[in-house]
Amino acid sequence: MSTRDLINAIEAGDATGIENAFNQAMATKVSEKLEDMRSDVAQNMFASEEVVEEGTEPKKKKPKWLEDAEKNAEEREGKLSEKNWIAGAIKHPGAETAAAKRAGESTHDYEEKHKHDSGTAGKRARLGLTLAKINKKK
Repeated sequence: MSTRDLINAIEAGDATGIENAFNQAMATKVSEKLEDMRSDVAQNMFASEEVVEEGTEPKKKKPKWLEDAEKNAEEREGKLSEKNWIAGAIKHPGAETAAAKRAGESTHDYEEKHKHDSGTAGKRARLGLTLAKINKKK
């Protein structure tokens, strides 16, 4: 089905025909776009362009995915200072305290109660207890 079929179905007021024509048109467009993207990825996956500067020897350019990974690693390193690296490593600061507050318990009591739980609550509880131990040692 094409865009023309969609327009004809709209003119006719055929709701089922409109839906079918629209879904078919979208499926075709998505399929074409995915095929284009697959082709681009296949062509560029291991491609490296040579970058030549005047007076230097040619060197190979890194693939985009590798450049992006290195850039993200540099950004993460810049955010985390040597003294306070844990603060930058915690994804959702305050989530454990908020959960304890909702339960009407102290943070430590909440962590002790949930340290054997599976899933996120247990992971956060164990991390909180570990960080408390680290803080005590200082």
